[in-house]
Amino acid sequence: MLIIAIANTLSCKNKDTEPVLTSAFYNDDEAKLWKHRVNCVEDADTMASIFPGIEIDIYYVDSTESFVCTHGEPCGGASLETLLSSIQTKHFPYVWLDFKNSEDSGIVAKSIPILKDKLTKLNLTKRTIIETKNTQCLDSLNKYGLYSSYWVPHYYDTNPSYTNEEMIAIISNTIEQQNPTVLSADYHMIGFLKLHFPDAFLHLWVNGLTSEADKATINELKAYHNTKVILVDFEAPF
Repeated sequence: MLIIAIANTLSCKNKDTEPVLTSAFYNDDEAKLWKHRVNCVEDADTMASIFPGIEIDIYYVDSTESFVCTHGEPCGGASLETLLSSIQTKHFPYVWLDFKNSEDSGIVAKSIPILKDKLTKLNLTKRTIIETKNTQCLDSLNKYGLYSSYWVPHYYDTNPSYTNEEMIAIISNTIEQQNPTVLSADYHMIGFLKLHFPDAFLHLWVNGLTSEADKATINELKAYHNTKVILVDFEAPF
């Protein structure tokens, strides 16, 4: 009963949603490595010219109806439009937006229409995927025709912590009800996700893997056919 209650609580499906998620958002077996945390205008064009995709951390600011790019970096704080408009490379990258304050459903209700409008004006709706923990945000992203990434619970979480059975129920219910484009997760979760969700497309991050020796681990993750994107902290793909 506990598992069912958790799953039902998280579903909250909006019946007006119109999922657009019939294929992988991004599918290039030869270019799966994207740059992690491109939150500074000074870095954006360089990283965009080197990597096929970049990840940006965004926060919605209600008072200005804007999204700022930051994860605590001294150089962060530019608006999403400013950062994306600074990219001048000929081949514009794909974009992964980690929506940091999307757990607030009140913010979601206000912000997703604004985000859709900004991405539309930049001609980036089909090159951008938005990551969230909030299933109501997944509903809203679907409703506005945006690609969505569900940030799944992880083994290392302690607040809250879930049993395997609870995690399976939560993720299964979210896939069934909200139909996210991909599941996003820490790389330690790949064995669990391969076993229980073999049909799911995966976007992974590999925080802490920064040495030359770690490249072997990343290449193993990359070899899994449903791994579509891996966020790395190296200065170039390998």
